[in-house]
Amino acid sequence: MLYTLRELECRDVINLCDGRLLGHISDLEIDTECGKATAIYISSGGFWSAGKEEVRIPWEDIRCIGEDAVLVEFRRECSCAGRKTRRSGWWTM
Repeated sequence: MLYTLRELECRDVINLCDGRLLGHISDLEIDTECGKATAIYISSGGFWSAGKEEVRIPWEDIRCIGEDAVLVEFRRECSCAGRKTRRSGWWTM
């Protein structure tokens, strides 16, 4: 199936490892030697450009591109080491 970057950038990117929403596709990396996509870039967080983070996800980690979402298996996000524990209460937001 063929997609344009404009069609892909509006889809949510979800990590299959933990079910988290990683963000939205902000850019695409293409190998001009072979003419294939090699990675997607995900932008998340921040208001306009302040605090915005961009993560590179290799094309091999994409499991499914659907109508509403792109499912990836991004191992770096899955590690339990350094995972913050969830606290409840309005003061932790």
